[in-house]
Parts: sequence; structure tokens; C-alpha cells
Amino acid sequence: MDSTGAITYVNSTWKLILGHEKEEVLGHYFIEFAKEEDHKSYRKLFKGLRDEGKTVNNFVGVMLTKDGKERIFNMHSTFMNDSKGHIISIFGSLRDLTEYKEMEDKLSHSQ
Repeated sequence: MDSTGAITYVNSTWKLILGHEKEEVLGHYFIEFAKEEDHKSYRKLFKGLRDEGKTVNNFVGVMLTKDGKERIFNMHSTFMNDSKGHIISIFGSLRDLTEYKEMEDKLSHSQ
């Protein structure tokens, strides 16, 4: 993402898991792909990254697929500074935990 939070790059896995073409994602904001009730949490995370230089480690959140289904992710993010120390971009990775959480729930329920 750039310093405003607009997405500037996604890899091909985004389409495989969430269903959006790159053109549908680039230039848009991360929260546009999240449930509305999660927007406040994501804004707080982004503000911490951008304004306070905090990294995000092991944050579990939900993203929505193109057809509106929920996917659970483990998120990690950090930033890149320019020579004056201003944040110019934010890098993040998402690990899909959806199937893992579903199996964990089934196991817990069966016990």
C-alpha cells in the first residue's frame, strides 16, 4: 500500500483466494475488502503503522471474497521509509487460516 492506504500491488494468490482481478484491487483501500464492522480495527492498525511506525504481527482478521464469503487471515505488516524517515509504503502478508479454523472448530465441537 502507499502512505494513504491505497493498494499498489497484489500477487496472484489474491485472485486465487479472494477472487478479485488485480485491476479490481489496485488503487482501492484494504478496508474495501473487509466486513464493515471490521473497518474500525483495520483503520486503527493502519494508523499505527503509518503514524506511529508500529508493525503488525499475528493479527487475525477477516477478508471478504468477491462473492461475499468470509476468509480468515493471519496478517503481518511493516513499512518502508524514505531518507527523511517518512513512511512511503506499507508491505503486508496474509496467511489464509480459513480451513485450519474450520477444522479446529470441528475438532473442538466433536470433543
